Amino acid sequence: MIAIRKSSSLLCAAFAAALLAACGDDDNGNGFAQEPQEPPRADVNLDQLAGTWFGTFDDKVSVRTIEFTVDAAGVMTAVKLEGADQGLAGSITKATEVPRAFRFALTNSGGTQVAAGMMMVDPDGAHMLYLDEHSDFGVLQKGATELPTYALTDIDGAWSGDTLQTAPGFATFGHFDSSAQCAPTDPAPPDPTSQCTAMIGSVTRTITDVRMDDPAGRGRFISRFTNDPAVPPGDFAVMRVYLSPDKLFAAVWACNDFRPFAAGSPEDCDFSAWTKTQP
Repeated sequence: MIAIRKSSSLLCAAFAAALLAACGDDDNGNGFAQEPQEPPRADVNLDQLAGTWFGTFDDKVSVRTIEFTVDAAGVMTAVKLEGADQGLAGSITKATEVPRAFRFALTNSGGTQVAAGMMMVDPDGAHMLYLDEHSDFGVLQKGATELPTYALTDIDGAWSGDTLQTAPGFATFGHFDSSAQCAPTDPAPPDPTSQCTAMIGSVTRTITDVRMDDPAGRGRFISRFTNDPAVPPGDFAVMRVYLSPDKLFAAVWACNDFRPFAAGSPEDCDFSAWTKTQP
């Protein structure tokens, strides 16, 4: 959940400088108690993406492994799906208007652009959400080389990070701090489920019937959500969650209706990059 922080700084400003030390002093009884402050999440620069990235790629038909290399200038090479080189190269640029986000373009060997999209990364620059204009979606981890065996319990715990909304062409982004708390609701086989409560900015979202896809899903979890005022009554609000190889990062898409995302028009969707903060 997004913490509501209290600060005594405005109160302290009304007093003389000699009293400033007393404000916020929790030990001598003369000050104002403060809630612990979370450190601001670091932005990530382009050169921090340098390395080899590996994870899963969902093109709405199947989930395959994806791998590519990025250099310090943001040049993508050696793009592979299921280990097969796709003959693509690309360039990545920093999205300066929002934190921890990037735009990219991929071209084929003839120089024709075949895809454009966005990337979101965690504050360490170690995990990545991938989305392109064809609504191909993925999660990658720097330095990973293989996928683990996933379980439904991997989704449970506390998560926090960023949510973006994007206009067509990825020209503009809207940014929200976001978080989620997930726990089992029906852990018994044959169809165990979990449920999450998320905060997207100031909006509460209840994520129900979270299920792990079959083993071929490779860390993909399926679910739906309710009580979000942005969802018109009767719409089929759908979510997909994809976990990184180390299971500590979640790449999420959430759409008011599955069809806009499937058609490559994600205006009615938002995209979250969450880091696990507590098991």
